[in-house]
Amino acid sequence: MTPMRFSVTCLCLLASLLAGCTTQDRRGPCDVCALHHTRMIAKSVPIRYGLPADFPPELSDLGRREFPNSHKWVMGGCMVDREQTAILWCCPECERAEQAWSKAREQAERQRLADPPPPPPLPAAVDLRPRLLALGLPPRPQGARGTCSIFTTCEAIEFALGSHAEHATRLSPEFLNWAAGQAAGRPSDGNFFHNALNGFERYGICRAESMPYSPRFDAAAAPSERAMSEAMRIRDSARAGGPILIHWIVPWQSAHFGVNDEQFAEIRRVLASGSPVAAGSGHSRLLVGYRDDPSQPGGGRFITEDSALNRFDEVTYEFVRGQVADVFWIEAVEASTTRTDR
Repeated sequence: MTPMRFSVTCLCLLASLLAGCTTQDRRGPCDVCALHHTRMIAKSVPIRYGLPADFPPELSDLGRREFPNSHKWVMGGCMVDREQTAILWCCPECERAEQAWSKAREQAERQRLADPPPPPPLPAAVDLRPRLLALGLPPRPQGARGTCSIFTTCEAIEFALGSHAEHATRLSPEFLNWAAGQAAGRPSDGNFFHNALNGFERYGICRAESMPYSPRFDAAAAPSERAMSEAMRIRDSARAGGPILIHWIVPWQSAHFGVNDEQFAEIRRVLASGSPVAAGSGHSRLLVGYRDDPSQPGGGRFITEDSALNRFDEVTYEFVRGQVADVFWIEAVEASTTRTDR
């Protein structure tokens, strides 16, 4: 052993003794790297006991082939011993090879996270009408009043609150219309989605029979104390089962119409996941399905629940792409499920 290597070894041993632990000398008889044919140097490295959680599985075989004498640490087995460091022969070329491999691996991982794989393709057709009918939520008529957005919002709430049950509760569009007016600051026959949702957040919503829908709008009409109490109870009971999330695909903007490709794809994705989507326009509708059809304008048609027609109907993809204004859907998350997006 040359004086230089002897001094390094002594320093490693001295450092270990000063730290209050012992050092194993694990150097082999040869101080020349068999792979790179370069002289190695003695180094003191930590001993790690057990299976390190950050040890890449592919590193074991790769290390033996590409950088067999690079040692950031050495495994000490399952039984923890008093030795905390070990002296090993380390090859500078092997260390450089491992550093280059680690850097390339980190870059590949960053690239993978930056460019996630594309989502699986959506089905060519989705139809939520059977689910709506099974829940007891067929279309209802708004009559001669301009309450399409109120009915659409009410239907979205009904589906969300009933989505984890076998049967949903029919809720009151009349109450929701009153609550929307309260949220907006003045009574109105019909309102925007965001006012209806704010009214629901603030006052809840009662059952349909507790405040029946009237053929004519009465600005002075207000819920009874019983209906108010029931509305708050329904809202609070739903919240107790888990948060009620309002997901805006297209928030309302004055004089804005049309959806971009990303928003259009999100509408289809939500429908494919099993939830209807509320779509505002000159006339608001609940989207309850779709089917791709290259022969149709825009490449397909959406199935709608239409309170003005009191039936299920359809609009083209082209209509949604160009004429829809604000778009949202509601999710009633079960308490055992954790989500943060809103």
